[in-house]
Amino acid sequence: MDDNKYKLTGGKPEKYDKDFEETLKREYIEELNVKIENIYYLGYLLVEENDNKKYAQVRMIAKIKNIGAIKKDIDNGKTHKRFMANIKNAKNYLKYPDLAGNELIDNAINMAKEKYKLNFADTEYFI
Repeated sequence: MDDNKYKLTGGKPEKYDKDFEETLKREYIEELNVKIENIYYLGYLLVEENDNKKYAQVRMIAKIKNIGAIKKDIDNGKTHKRFMANIKNAKNYLKYPDLAGNELIDNAINMAKEKYKLNFADTEYFI
């Protein structure tokens, strides 16, 4: 959670990251001290900032392998809050204002059901 808004972990590739999977793993360690595995590419959102700069935000799904102790982000010294919520409530927390963002959440849930053989009972969470 940043600025009292729920956000997904993310960041930009570093020159030593060999692919998007490696970037995602690194960002989860840096920001949340969470190890992830079994990563699948989901899609991307095209983002246009106020200065007309455009870029793609890649979206992926992953399983949590291990949750370590909370620590400061090595990039900015912030201690990010972790929040785990039932996957069924993802849209309520992320509150994407556009159709594309909400469709990606639906697609992520459906892909996770298929790839991880989950039924999303009350014990399945996202972080």
